Amino acid sequence: MSTKSKRLYRSDKDKMIGGVAGGIAEYFNMDPTLIRFLWIIIFFAGGSGLLLYIILWIIVPAKKTTNSSDAVDEETNMSCEKKDRGGSDYVFAFFLIFLGLVFLLNTTGLITWEIWSVLLRFWPLLIIFAGLNLIVQESKVFRIIIGVISIIVFLLVFLFAIGVTTTDKLPNTMHNRFTEWLDHVEDTSRVEDEASISIEDYEDVESKTIHINMNVGQLSLVNEDSDNYLSLDAEYPTTYDTPEIIENFDEGNLDIDIDLNKRSNGFFFTTRNPPKYFLKMGQSDIPTDLAFDLGAGSADIDLNNYNIQSLDLVASAGRLNTILAEMYIEKLQLDVGAGQLNLDIKDDFDVRNDIKAKIGAGQLVVNIPEDFGYTINGNLGVGSIKLRDKDVSGLGRDLEDIKSSNYDDAEIILEFDVDVGVGQFVIN
Repeated sequence: MSTKSKRLYRSDKDKMIGGVAGGIAEYFNMDPTLIRFLWIIIFFAGGSGLLLYIILWIIVPAKKTTNSSDAVDEETNMSCEKKDRGGSDYVFAFFLIFLGLVFLLNTTGLITWEIWSVLLRFWPLLIIFAGLNLIVQESKVFRIIIGVISIIVFLLVFLFAIGVTTTDKLPNTMHNRFTEWLDHVEDTSRVEDEASISIEDYEDVESKTIHINMNVGQLSLVNEDSDNYLSLDAEYPTTYDTPEIIENFDEGNLDIDIDLNKRSNGFFFTTRNPPKYFLKMGQSDIPTDLAFDLGAGSADIDLNNYNIQSLDLVASAGRLNTILAEMYIEKLQLDVGAGQLNLDIKDDFDVRNDIKAKIGAGQLVVNIPEDFGYTINGNLGVGSIKLRDKDVSGLGRDLEDIKSSNYDDAEIILEFDVDVGVGQFVIN
């Protein structure tokens, strides 16, 4: 009887792109879904996952079945491998349940989206469990034990994240003890900083382009009548970088790129005492294109009577509240990932082009005056649309000229072009 050495091939049966993940899963006798998930994490962690996949796609040969007997043997081996994957299946199944429960608590409002700023710091645990499964893959008992341990670890991580993000909601005794422990392991000292860009720095500015990025924290952005184009007051933990402001002046346009917290130097995101930023925009008569990207924090924007030409708002996982009044905007774009964007439109507001809105798993709420009308076009996935006088639902539905009841009598008509995934679009 001959024995065949174990070699790494690209799978020709279990593949989604090139069969690399399926081949690795077959070689190590693991769940291919787990391998693919780890690959995605590596990609987003540093971007090297894509390059590594392409290299393996090129150098790892494809697995080919030469005859019918080999095909039968292959099917038999795959059947046995599936039976032996117990440990990795347990860990990955528990991880999916864990993710689902956290998302459910987020969407129902029982916990805030800021919890993800803590949970994401523990993604290396998946690699650790994958390694443990490789070590004990021959023992079904130990694989089950690792599955049980994974449940305990995921639960502890979840409770820890809850404690960090909601210490003020814990019982007094537990709150005091947990806060004392966090103060012991975490540097709670803070830095106060300020910066400004004035008309003395740049003369003859004809237009402005401002892009603001904030991953986590609290921001207040207001209109200020001053000689400064922009001024920033910041208070943040020492574990965070100094806010970065990049300026570029070219042919009358002042381009300002603001990165409030590019990264955290400490092990924990300080969400229980987050960074606070107070941003004031002056020289309101100068035409301005403004883009704001919000991560897992919260922001309040009040741009009353500001000459905004283009406004692009992104709420990835946080809560963004915006007030627009006494302005005429050329272009307005709204992008909601898993967060919430509240847009409060006051009187004396209008937008020249369609309001582009893209909603993933989050919620977009638009409050408009009673004498404003609207029309809606676009696409609706599995989410929902709640309007002032009706509800719209339907799986994979095309939205065509859905009009408000006062459409014919309204002096101002807002035209929405929306793409709703699994989230919700609301007009009040």
